[in-house]
Amino acid sequence: MQGTSYVHMLEGRLRIKVSEIKGSADKAVEVEATIRELRGVTHVKANSVTGNVLVLFDSEETNHYHIIGTLKDLGCLSKLSPTVPSRSAHAKWTEALAGPIAQMVIERAILALI
Repeated sequence: MQGTSYVHMLEGRLRIKVSEIKGSADKAVEVEATIRELRGVTHVKANSVTGNVLVLFDSEETNHYHIIGTLKDLGCLSKLSPTVPSRSAHAKWTEALAGPIAQMVIERAILALI
């Protein structure tokens, strides 16, 4: 279903529904190429049939917020609230929260905003 919100995050892994690529092979290729260039990204697959984007990355090099911010910069995730924290705000979160509890809090916050 187009417009359905879905984000699943684990350490070093992000799967997110990006309605802007559903049915658009060109946009999916653009997303893959751009995300692939991010430091620390080891694998990216944007599926224009399902609208899902899967990103595997080294969490020492990048993070979920950076990837999601890049998707927003590409004009994707238009349904996300503008109150999603910026990439620089993530650094403050990282300092304040650590480990699996932080991961759960971040995942639930993004899901609540979608």
